[in-house]
Amino acid sequence: MDTMRIAPLHAAPPARKSAGPGAVLLLSLMLAPLPAAFVLPPPAVAAESLALSTAINMAGRQRMLTQRMTMAYAQIGLDVQTDEARQRLEAAVQQFESQLATLQVSATTPEVKTALVQVDALWRPFRAIVTAAPTQAGARELIVQNEALLAAAQDVVLRLQAQSQTPAAHLVDLAGRQRMLSQRIGKFYMLSAWGLASPELSAEMQKAGEQFRSALDELRKAPQNTPEISADLQEVDRLWVVYERAFRLRDGQQYIPTLVAVTSEKILQQMDRITGLYEKLMAAK
Repeated sequence: MDTMRIAPLHAAPPARKSAGPGAVLLLSLMLAPLPAAFVLPPPAVAAESLALSTAINMAGRQRMLTQRMTMAYAQIGLDVQTDEARQRLEAAVQQFESQLATLQVSATTPEVKTALVQVDALWRPFRAIVTAAPTQAGARELIVQNEALLAAAQDVVLRLQAQSQTPAAHLVDLAGRQRMLSQRIGKFYMLSAWGLASPELSAEMQKAGEQFRSALDELRKAPQNTPEISADLQEVDRLWVVYERAFRLRDGQQYIPTLVAVTSEKILQQMDRITGLYEKLMAAK
């Protein structure tokens, strides 16, 4: 795979002063081994007996996948790590459909079942666009459609979480949302680099960054944290410093999408691991 190709800067100004030490840190991350594509681990139990903690984690992944698919779609359009982006998009489509089917079979309340019907209805037109050849017109459609699909997926999480009013359930939800935000930031960045920049996209990217930082601070202070979780969150904090610096290096319309793609993938995988650890804490209660 073309893992080490550095995409050219998009719409870069004629000259720019050195970014200083921050650029060195970003470059070191770029040269690190590229994470494998995020792949959903199969449930350890039959869908009919899916544990609530597992269902919350799985529904949380659905939120993430809505953003991941659009981010990968824009990457392909940008011709940035195209092979990796195409693999991630195909895997995300399969994961979303597989998880949706699992959640539908395992749903035990009318509220959750109704929420999943809405997700299924929104998924069909979204899938038709995201599996077609990327175009800017298609991307504009996805900007609207994936917000609706994200909201519907979030509704499923909230209805599942309402069945378990425990601190551990909240932590599974909060950590799972960090996965989504890592991809949401990358999505807005890739769309902007592709020529679809707007004040609205910039504002949403800034908002997502603020939400990620706030939630990371809350997770680090959680009294339920084990030493393993605390160490993993410290690593996320280190990665976040790099990621935030990367997606904010766009003054003068200078974009570095390859660095953003690599860093977002590392944060996603780390947060997925942490969410799984919180899921185990919830299941043990």
